[in-house]
Amino acid sequence: MKKFLIIALAGITTQVSAQTYGNMPFTTPQVSNPAFIALNETPQLNVYSKFGKMFNSQYIGYNRYAPKLKGSFGVYYNGFNSNYNDLYRQNRNNIGLSYARLFSINDKWKYAIGAGFDFAASGSAFNGETSFNYDLGFNVGGVLYADKFFTGINYGNSIHGVANFAWRTGYKLQPFHNKDFSLTPMLTINQFGGHTELEGNLNIAYKKVSLNLGYNYGGYNAGISYDFKRFKLNYTIGNMFSIDEKQIYHEGGIQFKLNKKHQGGKDVKFNHRLF
Repeated sequence: MKKFLIIALAGITTQVSAQTYGNMPFTTPQVSNPAFIALNETPQLNVYSKFGKMFNSQYIGYNRYAPKLKGSFGVYYNGFNSNYNDLYRQNRNNIGLSYARLFSINDKWKYAIGAGFDFAASGSAFNGETSFNYDLGFNVGGVLYADKFFTGINYGNSIHGVANFAWRTGYKLQPFHNKDFSLTPMLTINQFGGHTELEGNLNIAYKKVSLNLGYNYGGYNAGISYDFKRFKLNYTIGNMFSIDEKQIYHEGGIQFKLNKKHQGGKDVKFNHRLF
C-alpha cells in the first residue's frame, strides 16, 4: 500500500527590523527542511513568483534521487527585491544545495535526514548610502512519518544571520470514509532571533484539487492548487506585516513532474504545497 503524506510547509522568515520586513525566502523543501527532498516520488522542477506592494521574489528549484549518491539532491536559486517608499531598498540572491537520505524503521514508519548549504549576496541602500554583504548558511533537518502522520524539525544558521529552529507536525483525517477527500491540520513553531511564532494550516483535499487555509506572523493566507498529470499549478493570496503596515501579497507557481520513475523504488508519495 502506498504511503500518502500531505504537508503544507511553513516558511522561515528573518526577524523584522526597523528598516526592512525581511528576506522572505520561499517555503521550498530545500529551504524549510532539506530532509523533505528525500520523500519526493519523482524528479521535480519548481518555478515560483511572489510579489506585494513593496517586494517581489522569484524561486527556481530542482530535486531528484541520485542512485550513485544513494539519496536525493536539490539545487535552487532565490532572488528577492524590496523598495520601501524609495527610502530603503534591498536585493538578495541565494543559491543553495541540499542532500537527504530516506530510511525505513518498519513497514509503517519511515524517516529522512537532510542537510543543505546556502550562499547569499545582498545589497542595500538607505538614505543614499549603499552597502554590500555576502553570507554563507547551512541547515539540517529530519522528518518522521507514517501513513497519516508526520513530524519534522529543522535548524539553520549563517555567518551574518540569526539561528532559526522550526518544528512541524500534521495529521491526515478522512472523516467521511472517502479516500478522495481529506483534512490535514498542521501546526508549526518557528523560533528565530529570540522570537517564537506559531503557524496553523488546514489543508482540504478532494481528488486533484487542494485548498489551504493558514495563519502565520500576524497574517492570513489562502491557497488553491490543481494537480495535473505532469505538473501542478498553485496560487496563494494573503496578507503580511511590512515595516509599519499590513500588505497583500500574491504568489503563483508551477511544479513540473519530470518523469514517472520512482526515486530508488521507494513506495512513497509526497504531495507538498509551496507558498
